[in-house]
Amino acid sequence: MSEEYSILLSKIRLLDTQLGFRLTHKKELILKAVYNAKQPISIKEILNEIKKDNHIAPSMTSVYRILNTLEQFYIVHSIVLPSNNAKYYFFFFDKIQSYLICIKCKKMLRYKEENSLIFLDKILEKEDFNLSNVKIALYGICKECRTRKIKRK
Repeated sequence: MSEEYSILLSKIRLLDTQLGFRLTHKKELILKAVYNAKQPISIKEILNEIKKDNHIAPSMTSVYRILNTLEQFYIVHSIVLPSNNAKYYFFFFDKIQSYLICIKCKKMLRYKEENSLIFLDKILEKEDFNLSNVKIALYGICKECRTRKIKRK
């Protein structure tokens, strides 16, 4: 277990005393799967990761319920793919998380460009609003899918 992950778990355990959030073994297994994912991860992928390491996994219903709780406590966040309503979960490591999502092939590209959200600073300043984090999902068609479509014609 990495030092960064241990620090993250310590912070999550603080929620236990502050907000009544209990970090159970099942929650920890799910958190580990989400943490280790290189990009947002689906519930099926989470279950496969847990089974790979533990040979058993909680039911899909339990995973849905736990992820919903983790999302309510802002520990994980989700992106929904509009074509099939599939949710993909990820940790908020940065203050700003942006994803470009292809509606054809479902590829998700993480996009981080601080300057692209300059307009946000103006809005926040005008409204005197203290921002904790931002989640942006931009949907469209990636270059590879557009190129494939052109070649077929």
